[in-house]
Formats: sequence, C-alpha cells, structure tokens
Amino acid sequence: MTSETVNPPTPTHAPGGPRLEGLKGANPYASPLDSDRTPLGPGDRAATPPAQHDELADICFCPCLRPILRVIGHGGFIANVYTLASATLGAGIVTVPGGFANSGILVSAILLAVVCACTIYSLRLLVQAKELTGLRSYEELARSLLGRGWDYLTAFLMFMFCWGVCVGYVISIADIVFVMFQKEGQPEYPRTGIKVLLFTSLIWLLLMLPPSLPKQINSLRYMSFIGVMSIMFFVLCVVIHYIQNSNKPAFKDLNLSNSGMGAIQGLNLFIFSFICQVNAFEIYEEMVDPTVNRMTRDSAISMILVAVLNFISGFFGYCDFGAKVKGSLLLMYNPAGNALFMIAYIGICIKVCVGFAICIQPSRDAIYYSLGLGKTSDVRTWVNILVSVGLSITALVCGLFIPDISTVFSFLGGICGGVLGFLLPAYFYLYTGGFTLKRLGRRRFLLNLLGCTILLVGGVIAVVFGTAVTIYDQVVPS
Repeated sequence: MTSETVNPPTPTHAPGGPRLEGLKGANPYASPLDSDRTPLGPGDRAATPPAQHDELADICFCPCLRPILRVIGHGGFIANVYTLASATLGAGIVTVPGGFANSGILVSAILLAVVCACTIYSLRLLVQAKELTGLRSYEELARSLLGRGWDYLTAFLMFMFCWGVCVGYVISIADIVFVMFQKEGQPEYPRTGIKVLLFTSLIWLLLMLPPSLPKQINSLRYMSFIGVMSIMFFVLCVVIHYIQNSNKPAFKDLNLSNSGMGAIQGLNLFIFSFICQVNAFEIYEEMVDPTVNRMTRDSAISMILVAVLNFISGFFGYCDFGAKVKGSLLLMYNPAGNALFMIAYIGICIKVCVGFAICIQPSRDAIYYSLGLGKTSDVRTWVNILVSVGLSITALVCGLFIPDISTVFSFLGGICGGVLGFLLPAYFYLYTGGFTLKRLGRRRFLLNLLGCTILLVGGVIAVVFGTAVTIYDQVVPS
C-alpha cells in the first residue's frame, strides 16, 4: 500500500509582490528589513510553544481553589471565549447606544448581526492563512502575500488602532471618575479638573500599567473572565434603569431606521465594537491543540455573546435616553446615587483595565516588527517592559485631554477597523493559494467567494464612507 504526499498549496502573489515557494517553510523570525526570506533551517528557532500547565493554579495556596482556576485553563475553550470577548467588549459597548441613535433600531440590529458574522468569518480566514503559510502576524502575512511595503502600512494601522483603543480606554476611565464627582443640585465638576486627572492617573498606575507588562495574553484570562462578567452586570443595570425610569422618551419618538450618513456613522461604532482580529494570532498560538475549526467554534460563541450584549446595551440605552445619548453611555448615569451602578462602574473599570492590557500587545508587536525584532515573545524582557511603559504613558497623556470617546472610536472603526477587520483577512486568504475550486470544491468555493466579497465591500464602505462621515461630523457638527 503506497502513501501519497500532499503538497500544500503554493501561495499566489499580489501584483508587484513576491511569489512565495513553499511558504510553510519560511522563517517567521526573519527580519522584515531583509529583502529575501530563506527557508527555515536547522539552526533557526521554532515558534514558542504555549505553556502546558496553569501557572496560577500551580502556585495557588488554597487547594480548594485550584480546580476552579483550572476550569479557565491556559489556552482552553473557556479561556479563549472570554479572552476574545474581553478583547472585543469594553469601551465600545458604551458607545453602541449612540450607534442606535444614529442608525435607528432596526438598521442597528441588522448591522450588528452582519458585523458579528463578518467578524467570525474573518477570524477563521486569519487562522486559515496562518496554517497555510506558517506566518505569525498581520505584518508577516502582508509582506509575504501582498508585497514589500504593505507590511509597514499594516504595522502602522495595527499600531494606530491598538494604541488608539488604549487612549479610548483611558477616556472611559476618566468618564467613570468624572461622573463619580457629580452630585445632584451642585455645579458640574469640570471634566479636566485636577481630581479627575489625579484619580485617572492613579487607576492607570495601579490597574492598567501592571497587566500591560506580561508577554503572554493568556496571563490575563482570569481578569478577562471577571471583566466580561462585569460587562454583563453593567448591561443588566442598563435594563433595570430603563424599566425604572419614568422620564424615558415615548417609543414613537425613537428612530426605527435611518439611512445615509447617520447609518454609516453607526456602522463605524459597530465595527469598532467587534474588532478583536488584532489578537487572533496570539490567542491561536496559545491554544491547546489549535485547529481552525476549534478557533471558529470559540470565535462564534464569543462573538454571539458580544452581539447579544451589544444589542441589549444599545437598545435599552437608546430607549432610556433617546437622542440625548451621543457619546459614552457612562456619562448618562449617576453612580454616586445608585449602589447598583456604583458596583457596575467599578466592574467596567476592571474590564477597561483588562482591555487596555490586551491592546498593548499588538501595538508593541507592530513596533517590534518595524524594528526587525520579531514579536513580543522574541524580545528581551527589559525591552518589552520599556516599550510597554512608553506606550502606556503616551496613551494616558492623550486620554486625559481628549473629551469625546465616540470621535476616537469612529475614526478607528472606519479606517483601521475596515482594513484590519475586513479587507486584510479577505486578501490574505485569497492570496495564500488555498482559494481554488479544485481544493475547496464548488460549494465551499462559492461560499468563501461570497464571504470574501462581503468582507471586501464592507471594508471599502467602512474605510471610504465611514471615515468621510466622521470627518464631516466633526467639521459640520449637528
């Protein structure tokens, strides 16, 4: 009985880009400054394997807690679901009601469902491209599949998006601190008052900076679990406040559907609220027994959870305040006079701190790639700490003095989200060489063709029209 050797598909190339022969054997650690990629040789390093044990469970002093900690095991199903959800949920969920006000309830529900499906599919395409090529990041895929120069553009967009999200998280912390100082019957405390700046900086120093320093994203899985549960509690408080609010607008006064610039502006916020593709490679590499189907399963469960929470927050937040909710939903409540919201805001604060740390990793990866240092796992610890601290400090300074979080997220969702979440995953998959009728069969080929087309069209709409609408809204405010 003879065995047949199946060769992996030969990746194709973009016009002007390099043709890669046997890309699976390409050295993932080769410097992006080198013009030629050499095959992986005997002396080259293999990819860093994920940890095979649970560090926190091993050092836990209480034996009764170890089984509970191991439920969220390193690289396991629950850890992946909550890490993806934690990377997605955060400051974005508090801007979704503003998206409902812009797009209308029905249009928003449709857009949320479409963006959710596109996110799941794009995550699958990314890990498929990784499996077909052996490359480990957006930047490496962009250089190898699209050509020289695309990797640096991708690194720039990756940095701007992830670092911009960190700025948005600092703004959210400042919003939480700001509303804590508001008291009924007294003059409004200034948004840039000294107390707000000091308390925001203190929270950054104690809760945001330390989690940003570790190299592995799975080290944040317990905080991710707590953060996602805190978001769920906040959404529950939003529903309770809507039920108890006697001054909410009549349902007939709410906008059911909207078209034109309003709908596009809402789309930007929805895209931002689902962007987690930037962490896909790190999560996949740290999985136990990673496969494309397992990643798709974990992504689907996580994104459906995110979609449900976003819809509940958007629908009840918009129905509760109507057209008044334009920026962050955090500014609409008075936690000082409501014990439930005080607990919810503390939980949101924890979740935002986790999200800040998760977004630091892709932003520093972009810097390392541009400098020819590889990825976070490749650099020395002191270099990683120095870069992480620098990124965190600059995000803090910008976040303290930018007042409107929706402005930041609209730009990020339009430009960076459209490219990183929609366009590049589709292009990567199309150029790997795995997208052929012979390899996939007619049914899978047509389904993937439809899916990639939707991603490309959606990405163009987000980048071109979404960015234009955001700029117009800032130049000609309503």
